[in-house]
Amino acid sequence: MAINASFKSNNQTERQISNLAYSEFIIEGRKCHSIEGFYQGVKRSGEEMQNHIFQTFGIYAKNYSKPTTFVYFNGRKIKAGTKEHHQLIFEAQKCKYTQHKESREALLSTGNSKITHNVGNDSPLYPAKVYCKHLTTIRAMLQKGEV
Repeated sequence: MAINASFKSNNQTERQISNLAYSEFIIEGRKCHSIEGFYQGVKRSGEEMQNHIFQTFGIYAKNYSKPTTFVYFNGRKIKAGTKEHHQLIFEAQKCKYTQHKESREALLSTGNSKITHNVGNDSPLYPAKVYCKHLTTIRAMLQKGEV
Protein backbone atom coordinates (compact mmCIF):
# COMPACT_ATOMS: atom_id res chain seq x y z
CA MET A 1 0.00 0.00 0.00
CA ALA A 2 1.34 3.44 -0.94
CA ILE A 3 1.52 6.24 1.62
CA ASN A 4 0.49 9.67 0.29
CA ALA A 5 2.26 12.44 2.21
CA SER A 6 -0.56 14.97 2.35
CA PHE A 7 -1.79 17.37 5.02
CA LYS A 8 -5.34 16.93 3.67
CA SER A 9 -5.34 13.18 4.29
CA ASN A 10 -7.67 11.54 6.80
CA ASN A 11 -4.72 9.34 7.80
CA GLN A 12 -2.69 10.79 10.70
CA THR A 13 0.57 9.26 9.45
CA GLU A 14 0.16 10.79 5.99
CA ARG A 15 -0.60 14.18 7.56
CA GLN A 16 2.38 14.03 9.93
CA ILE A 17 4.91 13.27 7.19
CA SER A 18 3.59 16.10 5.02
CA ASN A 19 5.54 19.35 4.74
CA LEU A 20 2.71 21.29 6.38
CA ALA A 21 2.59 19.28 9.63
CA TYR A 22 3.70 20.91 12.87
CA SER A 23 7.16 19.46 13.47
CA GLU A 24 9.47 21.76 15.40
CA PHE A 25 13.17 21.44 14.52
CA ILE A 26 16.35 23.50 14.37
CA ILE A 27 18.52 23.74 11.27
CA GLU A 28 21.85 25.58 11.42
CA GLY A 29 20.71 27.42 14.54
CA ARG A 30 17.36 28.48 13.05
CA LYS A 31 14.12 27.26 14.66
CA CYS A 32 11.32 26.11 12.37
CA HIS A 33 7.82 24.79 13.03
CA SER A 34 7.36 22.96 9.72
CA ILE A 35 9.13 22.05 6.51
CA GLU A 36 6.60 24.18 4.63
CA GLY A 37 7.46 27.17 6.82
CA PHE A 38 11.14 26.57 6.08
CA TYR A 39 10.49 26.05 2.35
CA GLN A 40 8.49 29.29 2.06
CA GLY A 41 10.73 31.24 4.44
CA VAL A 42 13.93 30.72 2.47
CA LYS A 43 12.25 32.39 -0.50
CA ARG A 44 12.73 35.70 1.37
CA SER A 45 16.13 37.33 1.71
CA GLY A 46 15.40 39.18 4.97
CA GLU A 47 16.20 37.26 8.15
CA GLU A 48 13.39 38.87 10.17
CA MET A 49 10.73 37.82 7.64
CA GLN A 50 12.34 34.39 7.33
CA ASN A 51 12.17 33.87 11.09
CA HIS A 52 8.50 34.86 11.08
CA ILE A 53 7.64 32.40 8.28
CA PHE A 54 9.79 29.66 9.83
CA GLN A 55 7.41 29.73 12.84
CA THR A 56 4.38 28.83 10.71
CA PHE A 57 2.86 25.49 9.74
CA GLY A 58 -0.22 24.19 7.96
CA ILE A 59 -2.12 26.46 5.60
CA TYR A 60 -0.56 29.50 7.31
CA ALA A 61 2.85 28.42 6.02
CA LYS A 62 1.47 27.55 2.59
CA ASN A 63 -0.07 31.03 2.33
CA TYR A 64 3.46 32.50 2.15
CA SER A 65 4.03 30.73 -1.17
CA LYS A 66 5.45 32.91 -3.92
CA PRO A 67 7.39 32.39 -7.14
CA THR A 68 11.13 32.81 -6.72
CA THR A 69 14.38 32.51 -8.60
CA PHE A 70 16.65 32.25 -5.56
CA VAL A 71 16.44 31.04 -1.97
CA TYR A 72 18.44 32.49 0.91
CA PHE A 73 19.68 30.80 4.04
CA ASN A 74 22.34 31.77 6.57
CA GLY A 75 24.28 33.95 4.15
CA ARG A 76 23.88 31.68 1.13
CA LYS A 77 22.06 32.62 -2.06
CA ILE A 78 21.02 29.50 -3.99
CA LYS A 79 19.29 29.21 -7.35
CA ALA A 80 15.84 27.75 -6.70
CA GLY A 81 15.13 24.29 -8.06
CA THR A 82 18.78 23.23 -8.27
CA LYS A 83 20.47 20.25 -6.65
CA GLU A 84 21.93 22.63 -4.06
CA HIS A 85 18.43 23.90 -3.21
CA HIS A 86 17.13 20.32 -2.99
CA GLN A 87 20.05 19.41 -0.71
CA LEU A 88 19.15 22.29 1.62
CA ILE A 89 15.57 20.98 1.85
CA PHE A 90 16.89 17.44 2.40
CA GLU A 91 18.97 18.72 5.34
CA ALA A 92 15.87 20.41 6.78
CA GLN A 93 13.92 17.16 6.34
CA LYS A 94 16.68 15.25 8.16
CA CYS A 95 16.46 17.76 11.01
CA LYS A 96 12.69 17.31 11.18
CA TYR A 97 12.88 13.53 11.37
CA THR A 98 15.80 13.32 13.77
CA GLN A 99 14.54 16.02 16.15
CA HIS A 100 10.75 15.66 16.12
CA LYS A 101 9.68 12.37 17.70
CA GLU A 102 6.10 12.26 16.36
CA SER A 103 7.30 12.86 12.79
CA ARG A 104 10.07 10.27 13.12
CA GLU A 105 7.64 7.67 14.48
CA ALA A 106 5.15 8.43 11.69
CA LEU A 107 7.79 8.02 8.98
CA LEU A 108 9.13 4.81 10.49
CA SER A 109 5.60 3.41 10.80
CA THR A 110 5.34 3.43 7.00
CA GLY A 111 7.73 0.47 6.92
CA ASN A 112 8.86 -0.03 3.35
CA SER A 113 5.69 1.30 1.71
CA LYS A 114 6.08 3.45 -1.36
CA ILE A 115 5.75 7.14 -0.46
CA THR A 116 3.82 9.35 -2.88
CA HIS A 117 2.86 13.02 -2.87
CA ASN A 118 -0.33 13.37 -4.91
CA VAL A 119 -1.72 16.76 -3.93
CA GLY A 120 -2.59 18.33 -7.27
CA ASN A 121 -0.11 20.70 -8.85
CA ASP A 122 3.52 19.60 -8.71
CA SER A 123 6.11 22.18 -7.66
CA PRO A 124 8.63 22.93 -10.40
CA LEU A 125 11.15 23.97 -7.71
CA TYR A 126 10.78 20.89 -5.50
CA PRO A 127 9.00 18.17 -7.49
CA ALA A 128 7.10 15.36 -5.77
CA LYS A 129 9.60 12.86 -7.20
CA VAL A 130 12.46 14.58 -5.33
CA TYR A 131 10.40 15.01 -2.15
CA CYS A 132 9.43 11.33 -2.07
CA LYS A 133 13.03 10.27 -2.73
CA HIS A 134 14.13 12.43 0.21
CA LEU A 135 11.58 10.87 2.56
CA THR A 136 12.43 7.36 1.39
CA THR A 137 16.16 8.00 1.89
CA ILE A 138 15.67 9.48 5.36
CA ARG A 139 13.40 6.60 6.35
CA ALA A 140 16.09 4.09 5.29
CA MET A 141 18.72 6.06 7.23
CA LEU A 142 16.50 6.00 10.34
CA GLN A 143 15.79 2.28 9.95
CA LYS A 144 19.54 1.58 9.77
CA GLY A 145 20.36 3.94 12.65
CA GLU A 146 22.51 6.13 10.40
CA VAL A 147 20.96 9.38 11.67
